[in-house]
Amino acid sequence: STLPCNSNGECFTVDDYVQMADESDSIARRMFEKTSKDSRRMSLIEAWTLLRHLSNITSTARNTTRGRKIIRILSGHDITLEPLIQLLSINHRIPTHYSSRVVFEVSFEIQAD
Repeated sequence: STLPCNSNGECFTVDDYVQMADESDSIARRMFEKTSKDSRRMSLIEAWTLLRHLSNITSTARNTTRGRKIIRILSGHDITLEPLIQLLSINHRIPTHYSSRVVFEVSFEIQAD
């Protein structure tokens, strides 16, 4: 599908999008410096529910019967991902790229009695 054009035939391009995303990144970084205590606190508050849920999933998996494998797939949006990756100090672009993802893979062996 083509990108939108105006009545003069001037069309929005991928370069236009990249330029807009770079400007958004610049504005967001000025508003919420990564080193700011308030920014880190906001990210922690926003990411807390997801991190707590991941912790509960891990605890549940550890307490399941032997041999049982569990896969949990959680989905979110950039509004969910942004605070999480900022809190984890992962270098990224603001706004996050479409199709961005964070994968947590937890593997452990249940000891036999």
